[in-house]
Amino acid sequence: YKMWSRLGGSMYHQDAWDHVSNEPEFWDFIGEGNFTRTGSRTSLRYGEHFAMQELPPGETRAFYIAFFGCSKTWPLSVDMGENYLGVAAEDDNIAILEGIKKDPISTTEPISYKNFGTNYPNCCKPGPGNSWSFTMRGSSITYDLDGWITPTANPIGSPTVAPTVSFPPTGTLLTLTTVNPSSGASAYGYMFDVVSKSSQAIRIFSFDLRFKVDTCDYKMWSRLGNSSPEKDNPDAWDLIGEGTFTKTGTLTKMSHGKDFPLQEIPPTETRAFYIAFFGCSTADGGSAYWPLAVNRESTGVVATEDENIALMGGIKKGEISASSTSFGSNACCYSYSMKGSSINYDLNGESTSSEISTQATTTQAAVTTQATITTQAAVTTQAATTQAATTQAATPSPTTTPTSTPSSMPTTSPTTASPTSTPTSTPTSTPTNTPTSNPSISQVPTKFVPEVVGDLVNTMSSSCSIVKGLYFDVTAGDKWAKITNIMISTYSTKHIEVYAKQGTASGNLKKPCAWERVGETSPGWYSSWEKDVSPPWINGFKPIILAPGQTVSLYLLARTNTYGFCMKRGSYKGPMWEPFKTLPADSPVGAVSMSWGRKAILDEPFNPGSSSYPYVLYGGVELETIKPGTESHAPTSAPTNSASPGLIERTDVILTKSTHGLQFDIVNLGSEDIIVNKIGIPIDSSDSQHIDVWYRDGTHEGLSSDFCSTGIKSANGDICCASTCGTCGGSGCSGRVGGAAGCCTGTISNSNNFCDTVSEQACIIDSGCDNWNNWCNDWTLLAGTTVYAAGSSSLTFTPGFVAIAKAHSTTSFVIASPKPLIRYADNIAIEENVVANGDLEVKLATPVEDYYGNNVQSEHALPAPASKVFNVKIDYDIAHSLCAVHEAAPWAESYSPAEGTAGSLGDDGDGDVEEGGEIDEVVTWHPPVQEEGGGLVEGEGPPSENTE
Repeated sequence: YKMWSRLGGSMYHQDAWDHVSNEPEFWDFIGEGNFTRTGSRTSLRYGEHFAMQELPPGETRAFYIAFFGCSKTWPLSVDMGENYLGVAAEDDNIAILEGIKKDPISTTEPISYKNFGTNYPNCCKPGPGNSWSFTMRGSSITYDLDGWITPTANPIGSPTVAPTVSFPPTGTLLTLTTVNPSSGASAYGYMFDVVSKSSQAIRIFSFDLRFKVDTCDYKMWSRLGNSSPEKDNPDAWDLIGEGTFTKTGTLTKMSHGKDFPLQEIPPTETRAFYIAFFGCSTADGGSAYWPLAVNRESTGVVATEDENIALMGGIKKGEISASSTSFGSNACCYSYSMKGSSINYDLNGESTSSEISTQATTTQAAVTTQATITTQAAVTTQAATTQAATTQAATPSPTTTPTSTPSSMPTTSPTTASPTSTPTSTPTSTPTNTPTSNPSISQVPTKFVPEVVGDLVNTMSSSCSIVKGLYFDVTAGDKWAKITNIMISTYSTKHIEVYAKQGTASGNLKKPCAWERVGETSPGWYSSWEKDVSPPWINGFKPIILAPGQTVSLYLLARTNTYGFCMKRGSYKGPMWEPFKTLPADSPVGAVSMSWGRKAILDEPFNPGSSSYPYVLYGGVELETIKPGTESHAPTSAPTNSASPGLIERTDVILTKSTHGLQFDIVNLGSEDIIVNKIGIPIDSSDSQHIDVWYRDGTHEGLSSDFCSTGIKSANGDICCASTCGTCGGSGCSGRVGGAAGCCTGTISNSNNFCDTVSEQACIIDSGCDNWNNWCNDWTLLAGTTVYAAGSSSLTFTPGFVAIAKAHSTTSFVIASPKPLIRYADNIAIEENVVANGDLEVKLATPVEDYYGNNVQSEHALPAPASKVFNVKIDYDIAHSLCAVHEAAPWAESYSPAEGTAGSLGDDGDGDVEEGGEIDEVVTWHPPVQEEGGGLVEGEGPPSENTE
């Protein structure tokens, strides 16, 4: 390479207005040599490649970098500009103008106007569309504000001009950049350590992040020391910044003074950072996901380093909420680094106070081009600027006359004429001010640092059985331990919950009030095909203490229409509850074991079904050491199962019409779940009639054309992609923001994930789903039986059932009959609802014009909106605890704390099948498919279905 610079623009000579882009005599030669790539971005830096360059206030400096003799053609990445001499990028201090793309120079001919790199065609005509101009792609300039100008003829040691602005950093701003491979992953949060290798204090000024969405809220924490011992403990961290973070390009700067205060790392120490993004959205207000680009690293390695600092592989964390008091969940088994991002820092000399001013500002910055913004991939060593500090004012006129009276010469005589050789018998009353140099025993207790153990994991190799839920045990060895998270292998998995209890699961499988919920994902969470992943728990995973020799049990449950979890199935009537995998006794947490367990039924909490096959989790638990005796390990007291009865009714409607059925919504107005037990409606008959009762979460109203209201529809309207994709399906869909799971129509179609609400994204649109009828398969049959009708002037009650109306939510019901016997009336008075009290509101109804059963199949599209009134009575209970809701299920059993927690190690009494077998869905993993954004795990592909 060769490099030139000139004060003034590259196009015209300042005085004669001659064209100078091909005239080397107007340029200063500032550097040459061999330039070797060190990563996705490589630093061309002063001191090593060129001399320090200065721009006087209000002026322009031009640069020309020429590469030749390369190992491959076209070595430098550029992007097409719009207007020669137009601004490519700028900040408050400098602007980078669009420039000229030039052909190679000759290595055999001298530099002259004939050998200065030919300008690319259509060069050098200012104005939009007049010429082809270019910008450096994803590159940056690192600079500082020097405050004063150094005359080129200024001799060393001459007095300098006093600076006009202050400059906080005492050294040169340095940049450490991570690699940017073509593939990668995404995260809501990232926790990482920065280790000082220097004998000087490090000051962190900013981070250049590869931010993938338009805007997010963020919170940022920091702590002096490693992140690992306190990765789930917000109390051990300092919140140093929060607010809104908006994308400005492919790289977006998170800087001190604006986003967080200046952060200092004392010499040879470590500082941990945690950046959490949440509430992300697109520019038009739509939802956005997985905002931060990251790379997967080997666990515990240095992700990148220079001679001063090392960036360690960190933790990818799940999304938090604005009100959350806990950190995001941890991604299992791998470490991550920020993808193609940078840390900007300086060497400060001596360490300052640990309290760093939140008002600290810097005048250094990295200005990046608009195409893709990044910073250097190599790091400059510290080099002093020509004005590292302001010189002291020179003495005006040094005197040549010595002081008139010199100081007295020091005495050679001792102050005490005759010191005694006998020590005093009585010690002095005043103790010495000098402490003991080497105290024998430290008076400060050693801080206990927890150690994370993430290898009680059963990793899937090639195939698995699909299971909707699982009970299993975890038993401690001879050491104290803490379960801090759980890992699963997913297969089109949606909303899940995790429960725990002290003692074995056996004997307590159907007793909801023996268990406590310790983790739950959001209802909209979805994971396609991932191994050993820690789901993003809404409020974090509640840690579970294991005392030596103690057993705790865990229960995983899939809550919505989903394939479920990947599990390993054992032999028929195999060793249920016996250990499957045990850690070595010398592990930090001792010989903790994970057992074979019992399969459970989809979305029926605490219903184990009747399987006689043992299963074991493909995944595992994350464990952490704890200091013995420091944490309570008493069993959690059993939750209350109390409930309060309630009744809502209306009987004054003059009924004028009949229909096959009524669809209507009820709204839970309170903060506790309500258990609907039975419903009374008018039936125009006085003899036996068949009725069905159906329900679903959410409203019964909605047209298929309303689906995907916040996402992007495919060309044929059958698929709803995520709003971040830009386009739904098509070539390159897996590389868009949202990955294959959100942007590829084939992946979404194979997920079997139908849109449940009009605002849901990454789902299949059922075109025949008006008012959720006509084989929508979204209703649950609560009761189907023959009742004795009481006539239209009275109310006929349905059989008893259990339907949960969730707090502050809408639940819809259908009561239908093969005959048009159900009575209602038009809403002549234009009422807003049928009836309401402080607990429930019954909304207006939609008549079912024809009814053929089978998930509320109606021959006709139903009228919208709901507009009918009717007489009704609803018998319900207000549940004061979660387990009270679950205990209302017909298969559930009551639990008394007096029963204890240990349970039986033998038959659990849950109706095992003694003979015969069962059929599982079995899936097999295929060759690698790499997608960015949380779709497929690196190096692994999606499974195909095989029925065994």
